[in-house]
Amino acid sequence: MMHYDSRRWTGRYRPGEMPSEFRTTHPYRRRALRWVLLAIVIGSIGIAVAQPLFPSDGGAGLPFGALIALVVVNVAAGQSPFARAGMKADRYDEFERVALERATSHAYSALSVLAAAAFGWCAFASARDLPMPHHWGDWATWAITFLAVASNLPAMLAEFMVPMPGDDEAQ
Repeated sequence: MMHYDSRRWTGRYRPGEMPSEFRTTHPYRRRALRWVLLAIVIGSIGIAVAQPLFPSDGGAGLPFGALIALVVVNVAAGQSPFARAGMKADRYDEFERVALERATSHAYSALSVLAAAAFGWCAFASARDLPMPHHWGDWATWAITFLAVASNLPAMLAEFMVPMPGDDEAQ
């Protein structure tokens, strides 16, 4: 039987019952993190879409869009409990493990669609002389953006799939 202990993810234990690994001054999970990760994923994709539209200097250096994407690559790893330790059996209860497996599965599907859409756009754009990556910096931006989305998407989906309890549930 699946049981979800909401207190584990809020940090709102009664005095004396909080496990030592969760003892901090603020909650272990933050409600705003899911929205930050969503903004990072959408912003990263926006950078990749906009990169071929900016004038290029012919490949003299790494474009600014790639540097922005590099900054957000590992945001989830330092913030979300679902991206910190992988899928160790003893770290998550059965509800969280199932949610994380589903989130990872959905993320891989979304990444496959994203990669197919990018290459489909390149095929379509090359036939109609539309903007697409031409220089190594444009392709580097696309690759780093794909890495940023791939590293943040599973944690973002898990953050949405594992519910945050209300204040009345965490008593």
